Formats: sequence, structure tokens, C-alpha cells
Amino acid sequence: MKRIITWSLCLGLLLSLFVPGTVSAATKAEALATKQYKGLKTGMTVEQVAKVLYGKSYKQQLKTRKGSTVLKLPINVEDNSDGHKQLIQTMEDETKQSSPVRLMLQFMTKQKSTSYRLTTKVLFIERKTETTYRESTRTLVKGATLKKGMTEKQLDAKLTGKGLGNWTMLGRFDTTSAYTKAEQKNGYSVDFQVKQYVFKVTNNKWKYVELMYDEQAEIYKISDMRTIKTKD
Repeated sequence: MKRIITWSLCLGLLLSLFVPGTVSAATKAEALATKQYKGLKTGMTVEQVAKVLYGKSYKQQLKTRKGSTVLKLPINVEDNSDGHKQLIQTMEDETKQSSPVRLMLQFMTKQKSTSYRLTTKVLFIERKTETTYRESTRTLVKGATLKKGMTEKQLDAKLTGKGLGNWTMLGRFDTTSAYTKAEQKNGYSVDFQVKQYVFKVTNNKWKYVELMYDEQAEIYKISDMRTIKTKD
């Protein structure tokens, strides 16, 4: 049996679905989406996810598809590999041409099961900025350099002010509910957390930084970064 999806492929796939555009700030939508994101827990059934997203009217947001209960949301990816079914769906404001807030959800089933459970949640927030991301309220100190493996505390020391400021993406990937203990032992499941920030460096340069949670050390560390430049 092959791995259905590795963590890097999963993250890359979800990120490829997110294409930044020009949008306006929507703090109320951001607050609601953040509350929903925090209320969602990996391993939840589709019905439990719907309750978090829609409250008392959740039953109206469910439908039956190919013998399974799913959300009435657009399906970005649908797959069935080795008996494990998978769906990736996006929740966004469909009234806008380009929604500033996007919540992406991945559901998977155990082998040959029809019951989906939440295995991934990713929240993206855009803003009407030069980078189109929701940029952090912090900037990199002049001359500061960042390296992979730096802890969140070490990163904080390279920034103005205290704390990392606004994030632009939060992600939780945990496919353990879709696999048996034996499959997990053989490395078929993944379980990790990431968050991403955009820090200003100069008037036309920013640093896009990803941090991944180190379960053993119980801290976030820089796992990736890239430079964003705009025209002078």
C-alpha cells in the first residue's frame, strides 16, 4: 500500500489552491474565520465540523455524495486511493470576486469506510497590501538575518516590538484518524502544525516566513522562508 499523500505534497497542494489577489481588509470576516478555525479539531466528523461552521442551521449545510455525508462546499480535490477517500473543500465568501479569507478543509475516510473525518484545516487571510497578504505589524530590525531552525523566540528578537504580530496562514495537518495503528506505525499518517508570516524589511521588500511546530521541543521553529520584492 502506498502513502496517499505526504505532508509536503499535502501542504503544496493546498497552497497551490490559494492564489493571492487584490482584496480589501475584512476584520470581521477574519475574526469569524479565526474563531471557526480554532473551534475545528482534526478527527471531527463532517457533522461536527458543520456545527462549528454553521451553528444551529448546520444540517442545512450537509448533503449525501456517493454514500457519504459531506459539506455543501466547493470540492477542490476528490480522490480514492487504496480504499481511503479524500476531499479538499474551500469555505470563502462567494459574493466576492476574490475573498480575503479562505478556510480550506481536508477530509479522509478509513480504508473502505464511507465516514469522512477532518484531517487538515488551513486558514489563509489576505489584505489590500502591496504583497496582497495580511502582513505582520512587526518589521525586521535593520541588518537582521534569519535562518532555518531558528525558534519563535529567536525570530521575535529580530523584530521590532514584542511578539510576531499578524499571521497570514495557519495550518494543522493530522491524518491519524484515517489510519489504523498499524498504518500509522508504518508511516502513512502525518501530524504537524505550521503558521506563516510576512514581515517588512524595506519599503519594497518583505520576508515570508514559515514556522513549523516541533512536537518534542514544544516550540515553533523556522522551516522555510522567501523574499518578496515589489517595484520601486
